[in-house]
Amino acid sequence: MGSPSQRAFEEAAVGCVVRCAGDVSLHEMRESPDADLLHREGFHIGLEVVRTVDQRIPDAKRRLDAATEAIRRDLDSRGIRGHITVYFDVDEIVSETSVRLRELPTQLANFLESRSDAFVESALLQACGIRGVARIERSPASNTSVYCGMRLRGSGGTLAAITLKRKHDRLRYYREQSGSYFRQYWLAIASLGPGTVEDGGFMMLLERTYVTDFDRVFMIYHGPDGRLAMARDITPTGRETAPST
Repeated sequence: MGSPSQRAFEEAAVGCVVRCAGDVSLHEMRESPDADLLHREGFHIGLEVVRTVDQRIPDAKRRLDAATEAIRRDLDSRGIRGHITVYFDVDEIVSETSVRLRELPTQLANFLESRSDAFVESALLQACGIRGVARIERSPASNTSVYCGMRLRGSGGTLAAITLKRKHDRLRYYREQSGSYFRQYWLAIASLGPGTVEDGGFMMLLERTYVTDFDRVFMIYHGPDGRLAMARDITPTGRETAPST
């Protein structure tokens, strides 16, 4: 059984799918798949909800925002001007202690005080003993502004592709266990919004240029307040699917 917050998230995603589809209602929330939908024609649909938010980003964001402001104060106190974007290496930051993160303002101030490069990559930064920063971009300005950017390393495929593969494996299991109870299986991908890493995979989904074994696939969108707001049917046209039972 998932945590209360996870169950509330799944229920919100299911609600978005029900409103989007228009011809189904929620029969019950359950486990594996996450919801049992009832079609108006009387058959049942198994709905699986999957998150694609990379949890490293929300976990690191508060620390990185604080580090960005500390860097700005240090640069400003030394009279170092410009619009500066610091792209943090999220993988490295989340594995390091906060002590190393607290060292960054002084390290970057020392580095930028003697340089005027528009772009600095991680190789040079690491050579100067600066860890946790993937890239720095700098443009001239009369004031000091520092912006927080984030970089994540590759994980062997886009988040979307990894999500589909993992859920296709689960789908085969559901079909074996549930027999003929579910006539169709749908997938709800949650979501596009805060914490989403666009690594090319979401464009693949939105353009429907992928193959899936699910009968229908929905993308869930966040609203401005971060809550799940709506669903969009992104089922690929002409897809090759395993036959529904």
